[in-house]
Amino acid sequence: MANKKVAIVTGAASGIGFSTAEALAKEGTQLVMADVNEEKLKNAAEKVGGIYLAADLSKRENCKTLVEMAMEHYGRVDILVNVAGLQNVC
Repeated sequence: MANKKVAIVTGAASGIGFSTAEALAKEGTQLVMADVNEEKLKNAAEKVGGIYLAADLSKRENCKTLVEMAMEHYGRVDILVNVAGLQNVC
């Protein structure tokens, strides 16, 4: 397990983020997934494996928590895929 890559994927609950997490998992990558939608994120993590954090990543402290979580669980981060984005709903 120590030689497997570790990836953080944000926006991982659906769409491009989930597809990216799914593809990385198929390659044997250890996943740390994040999204604001906890229910969808939990379902995504159950499908592809890995650990997850439901959080608003526009807040710096949540980003820090995500990286700390990855480091505590896997000891490193090799890949960052930042798909999370903000929607303007005005």
